[in-house]
Amino acid sequence: MFEAKELREKRLPLVGQIQQLRDRNQTDEGWTDEDNQQWDRVNKEYNDLTRQIEVAERAEAVAVRTEDRQQANQVDNPSRSEVVTEDDRCKAFQGWLQRSAGARVTAGCSAAAERVGLDLNRSDYVMGLPRDWATTRQAHEHRQQSAGTDSAGGYAVPETMINAVELAMLQFGNVAAVADVITTDGGGPLKYPTVNDTGNSGTLEGENDALASTDITFGETQLDAYIVSSDIIKSSVALLEDEEVNLVQVISDILAERIARKENALLTTGTGSSQHNGVVTASAVGKTTAGATAITADEVIDLFHSVDPSYRTGANWMMHDNIALYLRKLKDGDNQYLWSPGLQSGLPDRMLGAPVSINQDMQSSVATATKTVLFGDFKKYKVRRVRQLRFRRLTELYAGNDQEGFVAVIRSDGDLLNAGTNPVKHMLQA
Repeated sequence: MFEAKELREKRLPLVGQIQQLRDRNQTDEGWTDEDNQQWDRVNKEYNDLTRQIEVAERAEAVAVRTEDRQQANQVDNPSRSEVVTEDDRCKAFQGWLQRSAGARVTAGCSAAAERVGLDLNRSDYVMGLPRDWATTRQAHEHRQQSAGTDSAGGYAVPETMINAVELAMLQFGNVAAVADVITTDGGGPLKYPTVNDTGNSGTLEGENDALASTDITFGETQLDAYIVSSDIIKSSVALLEDEEVNLVQVISDILAERIARKENALLTTGTGSSQHNGVVTASAVGKTTAGATAITADEVIDLFHSVDPSYRTGANWMMHDNIALYLRKLKDGDNQYLWSPGLQSGLPDRMLGAPVSINQDMQSSVATATKTVLFGDFKKYKVRRVRQLRFRRLTELYAGNDQEGFVAVIRSDGDLLNAGTNPVKHMLQA
């Protein structure tokens, strides 16, 4: 697997090719069909490498954090850490799968479950996710990514499983990667107060005058905890009994990607009615284009300035990859490209100086009455997740096919914290 530095070096030549093609497009000769094909090919390769870089950088950060946590556990729990290994946790989880399916629990899995303190007869397998899960923040003080306390089964949760979930959620959870993610232990309503006092100001008072009073009006945004499911994962009993198969990796990859894809779709375009209020749905109109099937450089600049300056500090763009491909060709009135690639480690591509986030759940083409581009302060979009990811067995449902069913669920919600000043706005095609 390539490291982030190697991937950036591999991507660097593509930047020059993109710039050359853009310059050629501005000449009187225009583009040939071959130029168009090359543009699509180079941009696809560039975007694929960009996603690989993001995942590689996150994987490297997770590896550092895991190493820190393991070192901390060796200090805090020396007797336990000498016995329990990551292989023990993985085999214990596989033993739970075997017992859940009514299959024979292998000796190795049974011994591992005993070492980690896992009751194989539990009806569900609860993973306590870290509080900084699926965000770009690194919180080294969260030393244990486990469910509850060590004595209650915390040591039974494989680190590799949690890390796989975290990386998959980052790779597919484009909204959560730039939003403000709040992880709570419980699922009760989480209420955020809002207030818009921008229309008020102080007054100049004369000596001995009575001081004026201006009330403020508070609003409220409530985040609930809707159930997001991985759908049923089916496995043959024979596979569950095979101790050589790394079921931890297989199952964690599947359930994480499924949940992440579904949650990101809800966080993007959810209706807000008995489900997440997606950031596209919650955003306000910033600019309506003159043409139904075109976007100009001036209209992109208008969208940028439609957002209040207080929100433009730290603001992001968000769009589908196809829209990004379209906007890469645009120049401003000074013949300068709006788009600039991120060349240094950890830096994303930018447009008008603001970072760009690609979200494949957004509108994919420039079409009539669609919302094609978002811009604003995505930290005002709050993603609420309940810390427990619950993995449950479905007894006897698929027994006739000698299969077992499992399903994972997590509870989450999302909404834009908007006091009336519209921190995130969208481009609306006429």
